[in-house]
Amino acid sequence: MIDAYELNADSAIAPVTLLTGDDAYWIAHSLSALTSDIPVAEREYRIRVFDPCDNISELISYLNCYSFTGDGNVAIVRNRKTKVVAADAKALCLYCDAPAEGNRLIICDTAGIFGFISEYAVTVSCAAVSEARVTQIARDKFAAAGLNADSSAVTKLISYCSGDLGRICREIDKLAAYAPAGNAVDGNLISLMVAPDAHAKAYELTDALSSGRKDAAADILAQLYASGAAPAYLLRVLSGAYRNLLHVRISSLDESALAAALGIGAYAVRRLKRVAAGYSATRLKALSDSLNDLEFHFKSGKLSADSALDLAIGRLMEATT
Repeated sequence: MIDAYELNADSAIAPVTLLTGDDAYWIAHSLSALTSDIPVAEREYRIRVFDPCDNISELISYLNCYSFTGDGNVAIVRNRKTKVVAADAKALCLYCDAPAEGNRLIICDTAGIFGFISEYAVTVSCAAVSEARVTQIARDKFAAAGLNADSSAVTKLISYCSGDLGRICREIDKLAAYAPAGNAVDGNLISLMVAPDAHAKAYELTDALSSGRKDAAADILAQLYASGAAPAYLLRVLSGAYRNLLHVRISSLDESALAAALGIGAYAVRRLKRVAAGYSATRLKALSDSLNDLEFHFKSGKLSADSALDLAIGRLMEATT
């Protein structure tokens, strides 16, 4: 298996490639690297995207056709969610065992249903990478953009973007266009120019609360209010954050499985684990139940959104005393 970050424009290209994992940044990176040899002017008629690939017979027919230029076509399969029936799986395996010369098949298997062709394919892992690698990539991107970013800037940007490399790269491009003279970037500039993901700020808030940093928690809450986030939305985000903390605290699943189960990224799971370690499972259950009750009282009209959020913050603050 090859990790997606190892791919570049000079990588060897196989007739059949299976992309596993669901990190959007690495999927895009892999597709770019695996099709980088095709001139822009030829892409419209040499690359066909099957999205979703509901008809395996149509896919195989396309792959068995000669290309218009004679240089080979590329079929990209994306977003298939349903299991491949036995007859189609057999037909696809037969093709992959003897692929048409010059043509290529790239399958983005985010749902994990094309594992049956792994013995015929080069497999590329597009799973989320470690926090250390995200940090290094962010540093490299800053440098490539001609920006001198200090550690606080890198750390804050990653946190604000919840470790999403796609958004991190877009924000660095924005910073490159608007950075002040000298191209220096610090944490204050990130705070000024990058809008934090609301979930990221919620986890930052729970982190501050779990470690007893009430002044920091109050500052984060003030930032959330200042950003225009509605109390009802903040209450929902906090309630979801503590439910996730409870799941992480009591679950025996590994990081990837937890990310899939909770519908969040691996970076978020790692952050949740650090925060959850500051609570007992019993305490998290009680806090989660309390937040759920407050959300119910708000939705049923017994409390206003402002009152429910104030009570929620008060109870969370008390939990750290």
